[in-house]
Amino acid sequence: MEYKILPTRNWQAQNPPRSTKTSTILFSTTPIRLVTRPERIKRLIMGKLNAVIYDCEIINAIPPSKQAERLPNINYCEGWKDFKNMGISVIGMYDYLDDRYRIFCQDNFQAFAERLDSARIVVDFNGYNFDKPLMEASGIPSLLLEGLDELEFPYHYDILREIWKADGNDPDIFDKNTHSGYGLDACAKANFDIKKTGHGAQAPIDWQEGRIGNVIDYCLNDVIITKRLFDRILKDGFIVNPKDPARIIKMPYFTKIYN
Repeated sequence: MEYKILPTRNWQAQNPPRSTKTSTILFSTTPIRLVTRPERIKRLIMGKLNAVIYDCEIINAIPPSKQAERLPNINYCEGWKDFKNMGISVIGMYDYLDDRYRIFCQDNFQAFAERLDSARIVVDFNGYNFDKPLMEASGIPSLLLEGLDELEFPYHYDILREIWKADGNDPDIFDKNTHSGYGLDACAKANFDIKKTGHGAQAPIDWQEGRIGNVIDYCLNDVIITKRLFDRILKDGFIVNPKDPARIIKMPYFTKIYN
């Protein structure tokens, strides 16, 4: 039987830090046992959460602002919204069920799509505006692209959108004055004092020039950082605000279904 994931508005009230009690909540007519915070952490560490985290890299480079800055022998798309002409070079994934990192290229994109569709929670960073439309334009089949209600499986959890919402910003109307400064690199620096190993615009250039290992390394590093952020959200219910490290952003919490 499939269950719906319901948002929990008062995370602290339903998950007191030192409580070992459990409770029951009804979804339709079927009771589901809510796991306590210590149990969630234990199951997360044991890799029992049916969730995946992924990140895509592209083949064709993003054009520089000046025509003269284009590199010879490098193929370009028309910009960050030209999804149909980007192509996908590498997809990195962390799979909580198997507790392992995976790499997908052209020869096994189908395996990636199948794992995505069997997950109950799919996590990314800015996937709603980039990775999802990129996969759709590239012909990678996935139920995640079919416009399912957000309470159905697989549940899509875009960390960037959740950060925007939690900090009072409309995730569907981008304003650089309010929405900038929450990028993955800024979040990594504020929360873990680490930085990304590169930039997405460099990855397609490396790919076309044969530095395949660099692209894979960069992609997996982004997945690692995204996983650390998601783990913090699961365990602590907040992240450090990348725009003001003296503040925290309390993140919305949802009931998770474990195997």
